[in-house]
Amino acid sequence: MLLLYIRNQFMAWVLLLTFVQLLEFLSFHHLFGPWAIIIRDLIKDLVRFLVILLIFMFGFTLHLTALYQPVFAAQTSGVNNGEVKETPTLTPFDTFEFLFFALFGVTDPDSFPPLDRSPEWTIVLVKVVFGTYMMITFIVLINLLIAMMSDTYQRIQQQSDVEWKFGRAKLIRNMNKTSATPTPLNLFTRPLFYLRLAWKLKGKFYC
Repeated sequence: MLLLYIRNQFMAWVLLLTFVQLLEFLSFHHLFGPWAIIIRDLIKDLVRFLVILLIFMFGFTLHLTALYQPVFAAQTSGVNNGEVKETPTLTPFDTFEFLFFALFGVTDPDSFPPLDRSPEWTIVLVKVVFGTYMMITFIVLINLLIAMMSDTYQRIQQQSDVEWKFGRAKLIRNMNKTSATPTPLNLFTRPLFYLRLAWKLKGKFYC
């Protein structure tokens, strides 16, 4: 059953990447070609934005995790024969998950665990830090992402004809360099190609 599950996961990734690769072949079309190039460049902008976002998220994650470190000793419960009352704490992974889903409006300060072993004013600090994080991510970083994507869209749209022809030329050049064998069969033809190439290089080396 485990092997079947792993096979299904590989199949899911292969199907996803196969449909994503269709964007590359859209470069041939005069209408969809510029759009495919715009999507590709917007994804590059998104990757650069995620790097900046992760820097802020890691910083606020460590800050909130430090605020949730217990200060007072654990209280004993008389009802449970002196057992220590466990208070949930936040690990850096839990805090990072909270902050990530807060970008989509899923979490709020009330979703955090209670601060039973910390001073009463700690919850105020948590709300201030969380509010600062939301202001920076939503007001500054999200607007930065929108500005980056708008600039990329306008730049490519103004030169759509040149970008489309350049993308089509690159696609034709790459297709000439690669094998025309379909995907399942290239697992057998590709090793033969490399063996033939190695044999030719070996002959030139000895000559």
